[in-house]
Amino acid sequence: MVARHQRNRIQQKASEFCWRARRWRARQRLGSLNAILYVIFFVLLVGGFIVVVTPLLYRSLCLQVSDRAVLFAGLLTGAIVWWQGHLIRRQMELGTTVGLYSEWNSEEMLQTRGAAWLDNRPNPDKIEGVLEFLEKVSTFEKEGFISRGLIWDTFGWYLWRYHFYCKNVIEEKRREWTPAVPDPTLYQDLERLYPKLVRMELAERNCRQSSGNVLTEADIVRELEETKVKFIEGEIPERDQNPMTKAAPKVRIELGPSRIHKGGVGVFAVCDIENGQKICDGLSEDDFKDLVSWEQFERYDTDLQKKIMAFCVGTPDGFVPPIDFDFNKLSIEWYLNHSCEGNCGFNDEGDFVAIGDVREGEELSYDYGLVESNPRFSMECTCGSRTCRHVITGNDWKMRNFFLKNREHMHPHLRRQLAKFS
Repeated sequence: MVARHQRNRIQQKASEFCWRARRWRARQRLGSLNAILYVIFFVLLVGGFIVVVTPLLYRSLCLQVSDRAVLFAGLLTGAIVWWQGHLIRRQMELGTTVGLYSEWNSEEMLQTRGAAWLDNRPNPDKIEGVLEFLEKVSTFEKEGFISRGLIWDTFGWYLWRYHFYCKNVIEEKRREWTPAVPDPTLYQDLERLYPKLVRMELAERNCRQSSGNVLTEADIVRELEETKVKFIEGEIPERDQNPMTKAAPKVRIELGPSRIHKGGVGVFAVCDIENGQKICDGLSEDDFKDLVSWEQFERYDTDLQKKIMAFCVGTPDGFVPPIDFDFNKLSIEWYLNHSCEGNCGFNDEGDFVAIGDVREGEELSYDYGLVESNPRFSMECTCGSRTCRHVITGNDWKMRNFFLKNREHMHPHLRRQLAKFS
């Protein structure tokens, strides 16, 4: 155990050293003048000190005291001027970056970025405004106004994604502006910067990870392809998003005549669902913070009370209502029926997951005891399972045999309640 702990510490130190070394080399490649300016500053300072002190040590009268003082002051002033120039250049670089970043996130540019995509593809008629801005950023880097490291930290994520997704559009624009011979200078700085930023990304991520797996450019390309739709959705303002252009989630469940609750409605699997796979949304911890009290329940009419007892999860303090308290708009998971041997349970987020593999066409159900804790709740069960309890109550979760068998699949709200008892 000790040897393994020491080995882990050594690997962590080695990974940290690797990252620092690669970061230093990256800064050198990016043209950072910090180290050079430090050296110049100290060389001039030490040189001036030697000029002043050496004649005193060897009693040489090659320079008068006043001459030595003037020379030393001149060298020191030169070093200070160099250093101040570097600080001014750094301030100008940061100011330029802040200005570009403000322009990139301005309301006008956000609208331009949102209009640049159509049906999960670049919109050739609207994309030019974004590409021209990114070309300007790339040109600033080429001319030395902004370091490549600063570009990578701020705009790099957008630069390589827009270039990767818009390569075909860039070629079309080149042919459009110069039909005879496509103009290779159009967006050439963006094209030049793309592979350099990708290599920087690979270097950083390979040094930071401790698994030992080395990422390659092919991994980056595959990642860009897999996250294309998600990236585009992030670029389009929510108010402008067309639901028809979004990637539709996979349909897993549907309603049908229940085989458990005769004459009622049940939920059925449309496809095979693997063990542990999420089926649909459930109840979050926040849902239990917005309970409707049982005192309020008593004020409702009989029909509404029946709906509440049939559909809503109860606790000792109240029940979880549907969205907007509208039973006319219940989502499909509200129709999951009870079974003492249900094939659904809850994960750590409170969502419904499969218990075991579920086959297409199989009715989905769960044991109400996995989440119900209203002491007044009681219902007759006719699920017909081998372990049917016949009567389901809001206290079943407290029974030792029940929670020992089902604790893993109980709602996290009840799991926390169990922890208080144990």
